[in-house]
Amino acid sequence: MLAAWIVGLLVAGAGIGIAWPHLAVGAMTAVAEPGEGARASAAINTVQLIANAFGAALAGVLVNIGEPSTLHSAQLLLGTFAALAIVGVAVAARAARGELASLGLSPVPASDFGSREPDCNRGNT
Repeated sequence: MLAAWIVGLLVAGAGIGIAWPHLAVGAMTAVAEPGEGARASAAINTVQLIANAFGAALAGVLVNIGEPSTLHSAQLLLGTFAALAIVGVAVAARAARGELASLGLSPVPASDFGSREPDCNRGNT
């Protein structure tokens, strides 16, 4: 059981580590104006901080709801965060297929990522 946890955490960590630089580059190059790339990159970290705070707060609420049983608290945590993960995967799949345009949201096509060079000389006159 412990080996399964170790392998799972290693695979998840490696996947996040591999994906993170590509997410930052995609955000910096997918903006309409090249000068906005730095703001887009900063937005990634801001969203991550807000999501971490929200997740920690939600975990605290779920543990308190499950009191006094540790088992019930763990079941609430697992069920709730698994449901949130499933919703996230479903939204990501719809975004990848372009179905979010019908909701008024238009994701940037994957072909646009990397099509523009970041403006590294911004501010140098």
